[in-house]
Amino acid sequence: MLNRKRGFGVIVLSLLAGLAAVLALIHSLQLFHLFPIYGPFNTKFFTYGLIGATLWGIVAAVWIWLMIGLWRKDPGTWWLLVILSSLNLVLAVVSMLGRSSLQTMISALVINGAILVYCLLSGTRESFAVE
Repeated sequence: MLNRKRGFGVIVLSLLAGLAAVLALIHSLQLFHLFPIYGPFNTKFFTYGLIGATLWGIVAAVWIWLMIGLWRKDPGTWWLLVILSSLNLVLAVVSMLGRSSLQTMISALVINGAILVYCLLSGTRESFAVE
């Protein structure tokens, strides 16, 4: 583990990863019909499905793992965070091409977009020693 000071960018990325984990868990609970599907989380892409709920649960677990890795400042988690946030942006757009509306996917678009932009800032990259 690298012995560097935990900067503001690392703290912000850890909090955003935790928020993304909570949203993924909410989507998973919605697909298991354990959480209401109306309101701002009105996801209609899978309506009910064991596969979709399981995949969202796996994504939530990966976000939690990334949050812990970011807090410990593991250099490899920066790359995984960039990859996962990019894939989540693509999946949100694909969901909107399906039956989901912009209103239902706006939280995923904003949070993953903020994570990706913040990861690509030069100060954050220097904090993880990424060139």
